[in-house]
Amino acid sequence: MLPVFFLLGTVRATSVTPLTTCPEGWLGPFTDLGCILFPNTTEGVSWDEALGGGDGCGGYRRVEVPATESGGAYTATQAQLLYTIVVGWNSVVTPKIAKYLWIGLSDTAKEGEWKWTSGNVSHTEAFSSFFQPTTDPANNCVVMDWDSGALKWEDKPCSSATYARSGSPGTGADPDAKAIGAICQCLTDEDCYGIHVPCLEGWQDSPVLGCVKPMIGTAVSWDAAYKECIGSDGNADAHLVEPNSQEKETAVEELAQLYFNFGPKYRQVWLGLKETTTAGEWIWDTKNDAAATTDNAVTYNNWKEGNVPAESTKQCAVLESTDTTGTKWDWVDVACDDAATNPNIYICQMSEPNSAPPADCLDPWREGETTKKGCYRINFMQEAEDSATCGALAPEGESAYLAEPTDAVLGEEVAEYAGYWASLGLASDWWLGLEYDGAAWRWVSGCDLGDYTNWKGGSPPADPTINGCTVLTKDSTDWVWEAKPCTDATPRSMCQKPYMEEDLCITATPDPGATTTTAGGGGEGCPALTGTLDAATRSVDSMTGDAAVVAACGANYCCDQEREGHVPADWEGPGWYKFAGEFSKMADYVVAVHHCGTVHPGYMIGSHPSEGEGNVTRTVVWGTCGYTSTIQVLNCSGTYLYNLPEAPICFLGYCGVN
Repeated sequence: MLPVFFLLGTVRATSVTPLTTCPEGWLGPFTDLGCILFPNTTEGVSWDEALGGGDGCGGYRRVEVPATESGGAYTATQAQLLYTIVVGWNSVVTPKIAKYLWIGLSDTAKEGEWKWTSGNVSHTEAFSSFFQPTTDPANNCVVMDWDSGALKWEDKPCSSATYARSGSPGTGADPDAKAIGAICQCLTDEDCYGIHVPCLEGWQDSPVLGCVKPMIGTAVSWDAAYKECIGSDGNADAHLVEPNSQEKETAVEELAQLYFNFGPKYRQVWLGLKETTTAGEWIWDTKNDAAATTDNAVTYNNWKEGNVPAESTKQCAVLESTDTTGTKWDWVDVACDDAATNPNIYICQMSEPNSAPPADCLDPWREGETTKKGCYRINFMQEAEDSATCGALAPEGESAYLAEPTDAVLGEEVAEYAGYWASLGLASDWWLGLEYDGAAWRWVSGCDLGDYTNWKGGSPPADPTINGCTVLTKDSTDWVWEAKPCTDATPRSMCQKPYMEEDLCITATPDPGATTTTAGGGGEGCPALTGTLDAATRSVDSMTGDAAVVAACGANYCCDQEREGHVPADWEGPGWYKFAGEFSKMADYVVAVHHCGTVHPGYMIGSHPSEGEGNVTRTVVWGTCGYTSTIQVLNCSGTYLYNLPEAPICFLGYCGVN
């Protein structure tokens, strides 16, 4: 398989599996930088061309990149390390490295908002000693000038292929102009050795959408646009773009914003949506056959408020700007072919990134032999439960927990895995992800314990406040659960990496909590509260990296998960909460990433209940990371109460609004 390449960028702390080797021709691996490649640049490349073949990075999608954090504060350590690598390698290599190198940082989507190729916002103040961007709206991409005797980044036009230090981008006629090259990077075994096919020549690589190709021209019908997507490169896998999640919607909107100022006809973009013969039933019509299947159903939507997409004359849809600045976009149903309204813009898409883990478990993870629901791995280190680290063992972009045998079949699977190690002579107790939270035994992922248990005789104790964690241990004949002190440093950790997050929870019914009368809960019959969410960092105006966030959580981000640190003072673990202080309720609208003092803010989908409606079930969406959580909401005498699980991973946190 081929390496996954991307323009080098530096964004946020990320737990990655350490690399031990790099693909042939690559340098490294380097701490926090992974593997580095300098393509041989002759004539120079533009910023977009730097992602392509030949003199670029090979056309592979951009991936998440390593930390720019140390001790909770943004630093330029990785940038300086990279500068040292470039200078050192250039001293021994022939031909020499290009004097100027594109890095994966641009403000093409919004002037002045610098983002890495992964889509994460850069806190450019961290790099102010060598990067002082201009206010020129034509300078939207960043070049590393490493040959001037010191590290220097400069913003330049993305279309430039050459550059003269003395002035504006080179034209080729300028004798001082030098070719701009690319610098490529991969971070994990999966990234470096490949899980994604390259984009064809002329297609752009999107970290979220895969390979895309914006098409601009005269007004075109939906069918004509679809045929152009296929016919332009003869690829039957191509189709009109399908923003089937909030994250993909944002990526499509950012592409659409590039053409917003071209004029009114450029403020609509064809989507790969079509209405079936059933009025109001919409599908992602990847094959242009209007056939509804479970695979192409529309589960995420962004229909314009008040728009009822069920008219028989409007069976196609566009993404349309609904304000004067190009920042608000909605779906609108339109006729599939109307010369007066057909848009001038459509975006083709193919080779979408595969977000699902591979069908098999890559070493050293071992597939569950019974359910095939997840992969297992052990940590040989003996350590206390509160120090057990599974998340850091997971591949980039995935999560891992202490193993959670939530039903009898999974219990057998975990026992089989423990038995495998016992057969090799490693007899041990293994930490499981089951803890006593002060009120009940719960899985650390936030799942309820459910009906299945496998306790050893005498466990759990009547008072679990001392022995509040759980190990898998071998009694005379079977593997069973035993309650242990969380500080016991003799067990080892058994980790589980689920294929799908929902595979962890067999039961997802939140505990309604106690029904005692408490003034804090809001009135007669209201649940007793675990805590009150009133930290100012939960405001939608609170950004990651703000001084108040660092002071409150000891880092640039807060996280509503006790096991990971960086916990705001108002989070007391799973249970019933109300919002107070400057907040009256949980945010019930979409909140952008890097707000509410965390990376992926949690906001509620659905309306708040009225008094007398009782407990209602709602879903919390965690930013754009793909995680959701199920909660219960109750209106007690006008006060909203929420039964909340802890965040499934870090850095995630609940948002408050007034």
